[in-house]
Amino acid sequence: MMATPSRKLPIYGWFGVGLVVIFWALNWFLVGLRTHWGFFPLWLGYCLLVDALVFHRKGNSMLSRSPRHFILLFFISAPAWWLFELLNIRTQNWYYDGRQFFTDIQYAALASISFSTVMPAIFCTAELISTFKFLKQIRLKIKIAPTKIPEYKIILFAFICLENSFLKFLKFFADKTKLQDIP
Repeated sequence: MMATPSRKLPIYGWFGVGLVVIFWALNWFLVGLRTHWGFFPLWLGYCLLVDALVFHRKGNSMLSRSPRHFILLFFISAPAWWLFELLNIRTQNWYYDGRQFFTDIQYAALASISFSTVMPAIFCTAELISTFKFLKQIRLKIKIAPTKIPEYKIILFAFICLENSFLKFLKFFADKTKLQDIP
């Protein structure tokens, strides 16, 4: 059962508003390197504001239900995002302007702090979106019937797919110069 929605924005939401306003302005109006110190407070503010909006709309939120788990998301997020960075070594889909101004240790520490906001921002946003009733009323006409395939066959198939994906991943990174080698 859902709690009665609160009509006041929690104080941490107003703190989030302050962080977003200040660090958004600083990021846009200051010249030179600034993201290394401004990214985390900007996105922390976003996470706090969005979580407070969820609390306002439905009476509870990730932070109100479990502050410990909410904080834990920040610690899980950085290593999870480093996996995408590992993929980017090969794909070269993005780069970070200004990276050359930091040692490897400085970059790893600053990037990890910034990456720590990814999962909390995604989960808070998803929860906020879920509070809009019109989205719950959207029904897809596709029905998927339960399968009669034995569980062990599904698990075996999933394992084969996972193993195949892992082998493709290893082959992909084995030689950075030959994209055409991947069948």
